[in-house]
Amino acid sequence: MELVSLDNMEIEKEAGEAERRYSEILTLSRVSAALSGLWDLDAILNVALANVLDIMNGAIGGILLLDEKTNTLYYRVHRGLSTRYVQEMRIRQGEGIAGSVIQSGEAILLEDISQDPRATHPDLVSAEGLKAFMSVPLRARDKVLGVLNIASRMPHRFTTNDMHLLYAIGDQLGVAIEQAKLKERLKTDRKEIAKLEEEKSSFLSFLGMAAHDLKAPLTAIQSYLWVILGGFSGPISDKQKNMLERCSIRITELLKLISDLLDIPRIEAGQVLQEITEVSISKIIEKCCDDLSSVAKEKGITVSTEIPKSLSKVYGSVTRLQQVMTNLVSNAIAYNVPDGEIKVRVIESEHDVKVEVLDTGIGIPARDLPRIFEEFFRASNVASKGTGLGLAITRRIINAHGGRIWVESPCLETGKGSKFTFSLPTGI
Repeated sequence: MELVSLDNMEIEKEAGEAERRYSEILTLSRVSAALSGLWDLDAILNVALANVLDIMNGAIGGILLLDEKTNTLYYRVHRGLSTRYVQEMRIRQGEGIAGSVIQSGEAILLEDISQDPRATHPDLVSAEGLKAFMSVPLRARDKVLGVLNIASRMPHRFTTNDMHLLYAIGDQLGVAIEQAKLKERLKTDRKEIAKLEEEKSSFLSFLGMAAHDLKAPLTAIQSYLWVILGGFSGPISDKQKNMLERCSIRITELLKLISDLLDIPRIEAGQVLQEITEVSISKIIEKCCDDLSSVAKEKGITVSTEIPKSLSKVYGSVTRLQQVMTNLVSNAIAYNVPDGEIKVRVIESEHDVKVEVLDTGIGIPARDLPRIFEEFFRASNVASKGTGLGLAITRRIINAHGGRIWVESPCLETGKGSKFTFSLPTGI
């Protein structure tokens, strides 16, 4: 009879344990279902706390989150706690019960918090009448985001099983909090991006109008200078001629700057896409090298090309791709050394065509390479004047074609100068 009684007790114990585990699974499923579909942080916290307190049969409590700026915990949502308690209970990491939980990531179960010396603000705890107390971490990817505090005004109210259940809920809630915070951050970032895009669009529009308004009078002045320099308005002295020629050069530089400034809003507005057609990159390269051959010859620079005879056509704007080649080859001439060399090479692969412009010039300092395609940036080893927009516009044009551009300096093949490479897709 005694053996039968022991067996029955064991069976009843196992049945009770199975029932408890089943209840816990149902509880976790209930909390998970309540949180599913929620993205607003306060909604998530309020729903989670309401479900937990309901499960704990009328307990009181709240959820504290970590303020990373002040490194303190504060009550984000609460139930059954006084306003004074919630407002004054700000806890530093490592301080008090909740501070220890967030620092260690381990839950704490107390039979009577009013008797525990670790409690912060014991006067508030006493005034609130808190006794039994549980504090569990809210974790996401091994990071503690806050704590869930559950209390009762009766001592010995909670069990270790309650704490283990809250532990599991805390992990669920921690993941939900992280997702909500990421969504909030994404929403904020999108607003910032939209604001920046709007400001950028306004600036480019203003830039285009201002540049256009400046170009007309400068062009008129340039025309008058050419008339005077050509002797059509009467004789001028050598001194006057020299001064007028210098004025003409400065105006030409200004007109180049204005043209570059006008290019930026045009490219941003999608002008390149409107000019897309099937083009021969080899013809563009050959024309560019022919146009600049006399300039290169003056400096004793040799320009050569390596272009496959059978080369796939690409889709692009003839005008803009000519501008890209002119910018790259002109730079290779301007920053080369006397009797230097420039090689333009084309390599075709399965999906794209790569164009390389190699030179034996002064190169680009390593510290300047990350910024070389930025607007108005000029390498620190360049003494000659320029707008600092050529490479920035070149990058914009290549990007608008669905390609990419990069630079290495010194050129790995030769150990000197620079190599600019851009790629263009062969499919439309």
